[in-house]
Amino acid sequence: MSNLHWRNLYEVHHQRWDDFVREHIPEARLVKDGFHNRVYRNADRAYKVYLNSNDDDRGTHQALQSEFEIYQMCEGNLWSINPKYSHKKGEWEVMAMNWLSGPTMNVLIENQEANKISFLSLVKCLFVLGWNGVRYKQFRGRHIYLSENRQPIFIDFGDSVRTSPIVALIKNMSPVAKTNKGWGLSSFGYIGAVMFREKFRKKSQSKNINYINMRPHESFSENVIKQQHEKNKNEAWKALKLGRVAQSKDFKEWKKSICQWIEKNPEFGCDLLRWEYEEGAIVWGGESWGVIWDQIRSHIDFKDKTVIEVGCGMGLAAVHARLAGASYIHSFWIDSADKDVGQKAVNFFDVDCVEISSIQNRAKASTTEDDVIGLALSIYTNENHWSQVCESLKNCSIIAKRSRKGIDFITQ
Repeated sequence: MSNLHWRNLYEVHHQRWDDFVREHIPEARLVKDGFHNRVYRNADRAYKVYLNSNDDDRGTHQALQSEFEIYQMCEGNLWSINPKYSHKKGEWEVMAMNWLSGPTMNVLIENQEANKISFLSLVKCLFVLGWNGVRYKQFRGRHIYLSENRQPIFIDFGDSVRTSPIVALIKNMSPVAKTNKGWGLSSFGYIGAVMFREKFRKKSQSKNINYINMRPHESFSENVIKQQHEKNKNEAWKALKLGRVAQSKDFKEWKKSICQWIEKNPEFGCDLLRWEYEEGAIVWGGESWGVIWDQIRSHIDFKDKTVIEVGCGMGLAAVHARLAGASYIHSFWIDSADKDVGQKAVNFFDVDCVEISSIQNRAKASTTEDDVIGLALSIYTNENHWSQVCESLKNCSIIAKRSRKGIDFITQ
């Protein structure tokens, strides 16, 4: 697939999403990005949406309907989230439920507060699912919410299967599971072990315990992230599993590894960038890029505007701004790794009117236009060079600044 073809596909596909949202949930905001599957929030309701596509191997299969049926089975029995389902055959399907705002199990584990969820209630949920023949395959810390009465609420029954109650009960509640590396703790075994460990160990004694989470983005422990970073980097070199390159606490190190990877495997470099856009990689801050950009473009109209960016990151902002109609984008890098990855993104999407240069050249690139948009979306750059970023964007009418807490819009 050529770069130009991919860019056209990307633009058409996102237009489909814009049209769907405008027609069916016009006030909704994106909370989880994906090419065929997305999650939106509108007031106190969450909407899980699937758009059918000719290039999707699931075709017209109603993927969310079986998930909705599981929620119906649990409604009033395990929890009450008011699930609803609708679809247009061969085009789209939507499952809606109450928005869950409590903490998730992975956050509780990180804060050593896993016992806020009742272990017996957790067992009850898995037992009821198993008794009804549901093999819950997405049992993860990030898929378990804490309700106001300490009860767990499960989300994401994607890939869950119907089977015999005996098989489902064994699979759901077995403390061990077989993986491609042999036998080890299952998700249930891991979470149960952490809960019991917290129960019998005082917090003051457990601060230095290294909890190994099931997924890298379920932990912000530096040791866990560095271990996962090395593991994923090695796997990427061996098996070309580009989407599994994880975030690193040292952002420079992460960027450098990406640049080295693409340099050694240029024919596969586009796959990494495609994954960044398509699936929403969790990079340095834990948010999907698609979600970040959806929030920005809901506040800023880029049509025919000049954009100045400092800290060009993965090159995503420059490309998206151009695709959103910006007439010219000048992206300034402070770290050379930003330059390398940013330029690769621009080349991959074959966009014009984007210039990437060193921050040292910022004074030479001053503009006399009144309505200039400023982008400061690199958390690393903002945290370490904010005074320099401010000086470089002082003539912009509005600045979108990204921090660990989200996006701030600064009007000047």
